[in-house]
Amino acid sequence: MILTGDKKIKLFAGSTPVKAAYAGTVKVYPNSILSVTQSLNFAAAGSSQFLQIEVLEGQPWSITGLPSEWSASAVSGTGPEEVKITAPNNTSVETKNGTLKVVSDGLTASCALSQEAGSRVYGTPVVSLTVADIPAAGGSVSAGTVSYSQTWTWNEVEGSGGTLTTGGTVSYSKAVAAGNLGTMLKARTAIDSLTASVSLNNKTGKATVMVYQAANVIERYGDHYLVINKGTVSIGAAGGSTGFNVTPMQYYTCTTGETGSTDTSVYPIVASSNSNFKVTDVTPQDGNQTHKTYYFNVSASANTSTSSRSTTITVTHGIQSTVKQTFSISQAGNVVVVKRYDLSIEWTNYSGGFTESELRVYYGPNASTWIDSVAISKQEMANIVSGNTVKTTLSWSAQTAYPYFKFSITPMAIRETIAITGSGVIIDSGASLGRSENTCIGHFSGSSTYGGLKINSSSGLEIL
Repeated sequence: MILTGDKKIKLFAGSTPVKAAYAGTVKVYPNSILSVTQSLNFAAAGSSQFLQIEVLEGQPWSITGLPSEWSASAVSGTGPEEVKITAPNNTSVETKNGTLKVVSDGLTASCALSQEAGSRVYGTPVVSLTVADIPAAGGSVSAGTVSYSQTWTWNEVEGSGGTLTTGGTVSYSKAVAAGNLGTMLKARTAIDSLTASVSLNNKTGKATVMVYQAANVIERYGDHYLVINKGTVSIGAAGGSTGFNVTPMQYYTCTTGETGSTDTSVYPIVASSNSNFKVTDVTPQDGNQTHKTYYFNVSASANTSTSSRSTTITVTHGIQSTVKQTFSISQAGNVVVVKRYDLSIEWTNYSGGFTESELRVYYGPNASTWIDSVAISKQEMANIVSGNTVKTTLSWSAQTAYPYFKFSITPMAIRETIAITGSGVIIDSGASLGRSENTCIGHFSGSSTYGGLKINSSSGLEIL
């Protein structure tokens, strides 16, 4: 019996289905067909291709011979089908080949499979660089500590390869150098950059870092000392002042090993050995500024003695009593300048008879204080008779502070006419020798070494 319908033919022997029938060696039942895509080519990184299976509707088929790790969207089915064949990433440097077979109703068809050879793809090395600081004492940096990593894949498929951390060639840019900082105190300072390059598998990676010079700081302090700048170390006899300043200092040792010094804010102690010399702090007042240099004046009043005098100024460090310096300031004595004074006196008997008298000349610093005197003897005065003229020259030496003089005659004599003339001589206003007076006051003026006074008959100044 043969049943037909839906394009299907079924053959039965009685009630039993017949699986296959042959005419000789030629299969005549069932009446099947089979054809497949003859070849599929896949990329090295893996890819998918479609296998076309052509069979009759309802005709069963199955796939065999699929390479290991390859996959198919279906390995069996019925009727015509488009099967997706997927090749994985080729992690070898060889081309892969194979044959896929499709079996259907005793029919077999083959599809040649091929995949391109794989290759390693390397990334750019990722480089890190660390370098030591250049010492404060100077030096250079030409290399450092380098680490790197280079990732690679098969055919640029992520995660298919690995990471390399060795085997690269390391090179550096030009060395970075810095000099010795000596006693220059300085913070850690950037000098220049250094670059490390790593070449691996024809790829080069770089890392650039800044090279610093280490800070130069005070590592330890040493002895204290004082710096004193003195002005004039003498004061005139008339009195006055002179100044000096003090800077407390301290030695230190730097990171470089060099020794320097710095000022401190320690107030110094200043003392004078002579109470005639007074020390005064005249440091400028400038608000909250911390002083490092302190200013002082030493003053003295007028020295009335002809001898000079001096004081020893002792400056002591404010916190180190053993650190001190001394120096002297002197004051000149009161120098007496002596001048010679000459009086040239001449007088003429005016009225005849003459009573013996003594004419005395006093001198002093002013018109009321008299230091010493010189006299014209009675004998010289007695020689004055009517019509005679007597000339007498008196001289004395005295300090320039004593330019005043006065004439005094004792006892009162007969009227006598005298006159006062001469360079540098002044008779004080209103001074005369009258009938009831016996003095006449005058003084020398100007700065000439020698004074000069002449008393003669042309003046009209009378001595009675």
